[in-house]
Amino acid sequence: MKTFLGLLFALLCIAAGTVFRPFWQSEYGAPTFILLVWLTMSVAMGWGGKGKRYAPWFGLVCASPIALSLVLALYTNTFIAAGVLIAIVYFGLKTKFVARRLEELKP
Repeated sequence: MKTFLGLLFALLCIAAGTVFRPFWQSEYGAPTFILLVWLTMSVAMGWGGKGKRYAPWFGLVCASPIALSLVLALYTNTFIAAGVLIAIVYFGLKTKFVARRLEELKP
């Protein structure tokens, strides 16, 4: 069932990209894409699983560096974006932010 839903979602994304191609190539396309990535990643990373506690702050904190790196890659330089993302991931691992969430999710 999950595979079917994933395939259906991928087909819908392909259709949206094809039908709304002029919008995605306009000046509003890239910021809208970054916003959609940020929202999707926030929900996906905050979800703990079936029967687990949903953590919206964890999702927002984990999705924001990804969105920030996309914004930096779009408006500045790809290497600056990669450096910022690597630094944020390093600090996240150093402070054990992700490890604490993984401990909460253990059965």
